[in-house]
Amino acid sequence: MAAFSARSTLFTRCRMKRLLFLSAAALAFSAAPAHAFDYIKFASEKTLKCAHPTTSEVVKTEFVNPPKAEGGVETARVKVFYKGLMKSNSMTIEYRMIEAKEAGLTLVSGKVLEDTSGTGTKSCPHFGAWEEAK
Repeated sequence: MAAFSARSTLFTRCRMKRLLFLSAAALAFSAAPAHAFDYIKFASEKTLKCAHPTTSEVVKTEFVNPPKAEGGVETARVKVFYKGLMKSNSMTIEYRMIEAKEAGLTLVSGKVLEDTSGTGTKSCPHFGAWEEAK
C-alpha cells in the first residue's frame, strides 16, 4: 500500500508542476501587448525614406536600445544600415511613442542622433514633433 501511495503522490506532484508551468506560460503570453508598435519597420520604411529619399536599399535595421516604457512614454533606439550613393551608411534614431488606446491613436516622435551620410538629413514631420503612426 505504501508503494501505491508514493506513486500517487508523485503523480499528483507531476500534474501540479505541469499545471503550474502551463498557467505561467498562459499568463506570460497574455501579458504581451496586443498591438506593439513596430519600431524596426517604422525606421526602415518611414523615417529612412523621408530623411534620405534617394536611398534605394536598406541593408539591416536593429535595436540599439530595445523599447522601454517609462511613465506613459515608450522609448527605443534603432539603427538603420543603408546603401547610399557612394558608400554604405548608418543612421541612429531615438523614438518616443505614446499609445492612446481609448482613442485608437499611436503618436511617434523621433530624433536623429547620428547619421554617417555626408549629404545631411532631410527634416521629417515626426522629428521633434508628434505624428500619428499609420
